[in-house]
Amino acid sequence: MLEYSEFQKGREITINLDRICPYSSNTIQNQVCKQKKGLSVVAFFNDTEDFSKLIKDEINNEIDKLKCNFVHTENLHCTLLGISPQHIFNENLNEYFIGLMQKTIKNFFDEREDNINFQLKFDEIRPSTWHGFDKNQIPNAGDGTVVAIGKPYSNGNKDFVKLAEELVCYLKDRLGQIFSDKFERKFPTIWSTLGHFLSKDFDVTPDFIKTFNQWKKSEHIKVNEISIKNLVLVKHTFKDLSNTKHLEKY
Repeated sequence: MLEYSEFQKGREITINLDRICPYSSNTIQNQVCKQKKGLSVVAFFNDTEDFSKLIKDEINNEIDKLKCNFVHTENLHCTLLGISPQHIFNENLNEYFIGLMQKTIKNFFDEREDNINFQLKFDEIRPSTWHGFDKNQIPNAGDGTVVAIGKPYSNGNKDFVKLAEELVCYLKDRLGQIFSDKFERKFPTIWSTLGHFLSKDFDVTPDFIKTFNQWKKSEHIKVNEISIKNLVLVKHTFKDLSNTKHLEKY
């Protein structure tokens, strides 16, 4: 069994994973099938950065050795803020609303005095928790994705999350007729999805545990930081952002 600490609803809890459920959680369906249009403000990773190289050249290869049909994320990124249809009036993310949001988000960044400059730190690489209704954790189960996760109180991470929260408040204030009251950033941490398992649900094996235990602490990850100098507003219909249209760069 894999054991991790995770921030949920303002507190840190211990979670255990003994089964990975890419099929039951609908992760496979969500990753390979088009969804309703979404908008995201994201930080794309530069392929020349050492952290990106570590993921693509070493970590992905280690996970591949488990022979669980691991599909790599090609456009590695960290999401500042995602806007999906359930956040929107009548769940209708139409082109007019997208235009309003694009203009409002641009105004938000134009009004900021500071340039985009974050040093993000990732503390562990692990199977992601499966969250069900109201973001509650499904007991002992992973959703079939693999993520790099950073705790929200590291300096660069803290500033990144704070910026996202400020953007949420700005959008609600300027476009309150469009956004629901429940609109918020998805999780309090920072994360980057490295890929997903394209397979039936499976039990965690000793080899699986051994592979992921080596990345449970930041000091065990050779390179665990990445520099972010800009953010991009993208429109997409795939969760892995494989078909993004870039709308604005900040």
